[in-house]
Amino acid sequence: RSFFYMSDDETDELLQETIEGTMGGADSSEESEYEEMLKDLTFDMKVKFPKKVVVTNGKVSKNNRNVVTFDIMKASGSIYAYTSDYKDNAKPVVKGVQNGKRYKKPVMIKFSDKSALKTSTLDGKKIKSGKKVTAAGKHTLIVEDVFGNKTVVKFTVK
Repeated sequence: RSFFYMSDDETDELLQETIEGTMGGADSSEESEYEEMLKDLTFDMKVKFPKKVVVTNGKVSKNNRNVVTFDIMKASGSIYAYTSDYKDNAKPVVKGVQNGKRYKKPVMIKFSDKSALKTSTLDGKKIKSGKKVTAAGKHTLIVEDVFGNKTVVKFTVK
């Protein structure tokens, strides 16, 4: 099975190492000029897979479906690519809240998936894992992965 995944932290670390390596020993005035130049910079990473890529948030080559290019500078969150032999039928895992439960105190919502997440919303608004929900009332959390597996949790905070 072939897949490639880098988390938010890993892509940020790779980018930071690249920037620091390029800047060398720049002083603070040079750093601000350099940061301004970074706005138009692209940092592409090309990955070749042994099989055809079927799901990715990168750009698949028109000539070869085994090659994906990722723009690390513009990647929002993690980057991923899965090949035709990779299967994921598991729903995303949600911790901190359970469907149908009522909570007397604010709750901390955490969620993850074995592949990569496509969307996560709380009451129709984007949400990141680790969010504390303090607003009283009924809430609906929807977490979906890149393969279409979805977890829906309805809960109430008093």
